[in-house]
This record gives sequence, structure tokens and C-alpha cells, in this order.
Amino acid sequence: MRLLLLFMMPTAGMLSTAHAQHADDKVEVHHVRLTGHTGDAKFDRDYTLKVHAGCVERNRAMGWPVKTQSVADLPPVLHQLEIDFYYASNRMLQLHRHIDYYLDQKDCSIPRTETRLTYLDSSAGLCTMHHERGEASGDCDSGAHAHASPEHWQALAPSGPDSKMMTAPLPPDLPPEIRDRVEAHRQQRRESPPWPQPTGERRTMAGVSCEVYALSKPIRREQCIARPSASRFPIPSSRFNRSVPGLLLSTESTPPGLTLHTEEVHLNKLVPERLFRVPGELRVVTPKGIKP
Repeated sequence: MRLLLLFMMPTAGMLSTAHAQHADDKVEVHHVRLTGHTGDAKFDRDYTLKVHAGCVERNRAMGWPVKTQSVADLPPVLHQLEIDFYYASNRMLQLHRHIDYYLDQKDCSIPRTETRLTYLDSSAGLCTMHHERGEASGDCDSGAHAHASPEHWQALAPSGPDSKMMTAPLPPDLPPEIRDRVEAHRQQRRESPPWPQPTGERRTMAGVSCEVYALSKPIRREQCIARPSASRFPIPSSRFNRSVPGLLLSTESTPPGLTLHTEEVHLNKLVPERLFRVPGELRVVTPKGIKP
């Protein structure tokens, strides 16, 4: 029995070989890189400099530390955002890099800060990786959602639950005042759908054609979504365009909230499978009340 067990146990060489093979696995993705900013860039910069001037005046009067700041010291955009989207057939990876400049009231400096967040999203759940904290939380399994079902990426509208709410027959014994309220709500949603609608306009970004979708309420939002015929798998939606599957190539809102435009697009690209995994330097945190 002992000899049999020893024979069945993998050797160190076998383990290292298997790990190397696993590390070399590839995943086919569409890679889209977008850059932009949050908020109103001009207003945020002007307001920060105005508050900085007040901070300098106060700190000097109080004898506190002061670091002066000229207009030339600050970039035009104080809240920059870069996102790399990796669309796979059954999961989505988003790498966010936030670069921000905030006023420090202690000495009136406006230091540069960088925050990196990674989101792994699929039917298996959402895993959020906060690199500066050294933590990953949520649905962060060891398989990196490799076996998640692709059905999760079906459009939420107009064929999703919201559509059923709009068309399902009402109970015959429903009180008239409730029936009137439901019908009024349905009519309002038909006139102003809560998901982006196609405008008929098409644009070309980074060499890829995309269709413009717009949402008018509660804020004006415009997105350009691409569904290239060269794709070898159905394209999922991202966290920014849940109701319209496809590659997000741009998004803008009015009043200014989030502005992103594509820098580059790579279709049917092979990337290392380890890109989807939680990096070894991050510890997986289990929320209180949730069993690991």
C-alpha cells in the first residue's frame, strides 16, 4: 500500500511542469483601451486652484505649513482615468487606473495619487481587486471564473426582466387605482426607456465601426458600442453598458460625469490566462457573515 501511494503521489518535477503548462494557457479576448476623466475637467481645476489660494492665505495667517502651487504645476485634467477592457467569451476583466490630484489642507499641497482597481466579472460573480490595499474581495475563486456560463452576458433589455414587467398581463382582480398606476408607469417607461436607445448614427474609432446609443434621463449619456463581425465569439457587455452587449468604445454624459474614448482595439487577441487571476501579492478578504 505504501509503495502504491508513493507511486500515485506527484513528484516536485511533475508539479512544476503542470504549473508551467497552466501558466502558459491562453485566453482569446478583445482588448480595448480607453482613456478619459471623471467630472468637469475645467471646473474641477479652476475650483481646486481657488480653494488652494484660500488655503494658502489661511495657513500663512495661522503660521501653518504652506506649499504654493502655480497653474503650471497642475495638469489640465485632475481626475484622469485609464481602463483596459478584456472581453472573453464568458468573463470580463477591467483594469482601472485612476490618477487624481486632491488638495491637502495641512500644507496646501496638491499631490498626485494613483489608484489601481481590477474587476473580474462573470456569471460566477464579481471579484474586486484593490491593489493599493493589497486586497481582493467578492467572488474571487482560484479558477478565475474560467468555467463561468456565457449566458450571463445576454442583454438585459429589451428581452430581459424589465421587458417582462412591461408586457406581463395584470391580475384581473387588481384594484383599479393600482392598475392605473402600473399602466401609467409602463407608459412613462415606453416614452423614456431607462436603457440607452440606438440613434442610427455610426462612428469609427481606432479603426472599428460602432453604433451610437443615447439615454436622455435622468442624465444625458451617449455611448458608442461595436459588434465587429471579425469577433469569433459573442461579445459580452461591460459594467458601463450592461443593457447593450458589445465593445464599449466611448461614453460621455451631460452634465459631465464620465468621459472615455478608445485609444486602441485588438480583436481575437491571445493573452496569458494568469491575467485573469488574483495576483499573489493580494490577499483575498471574505466579507463578514459570508462563509469562505
